[in-house]
Amino acid sequence: MTYHMQYRFRSKLKSQYILESTLVTMALTICTLGLAIFILPKQILRTFINQTAVYDMAGQEIGMLDCNIEIRTSFPRVLMWVLLTVLTLGLGYIVFIYRIVIQTLDHTHISLYNRPAEHRKNSSLTL
Repeated sequence: MTYHMQYRFRSKLKSQYILESTLVTMALTICTLGLAIFILPKQILRTFINQTAVYDMAGQEIGMLDCNIEIRTSFPRVLMWVLLTVLTLGLGYIVFIYRIVIQTLDHTHISLYNRPAEHRKNSSLTL
């Protein structure tokens, strides 16, 4: 007999963070002559994942998603994709985006709270 847990996800990402992140990314893109665009997809996906709460079917927050991928450790791969994108006149970037999603999801897990006291106040989700 198989037992299936069902969870719901809800983003807690704030608009202020999105605005700040956008401004920093624009500045970095200009300073690096566009090379920051290769870091952007991983950073955006990781940010959304790390700001996502996990709820049980009763609507109680029971944990958070956690993506433990490090941007700096993937720098050699990013350089390879920059080269492939230049050589393919931009088409490599499309494949690069898919690879980033796969790699980021492979480094994501659910961090469940251990005690009921860890539940955040007003964390119920209307289902």
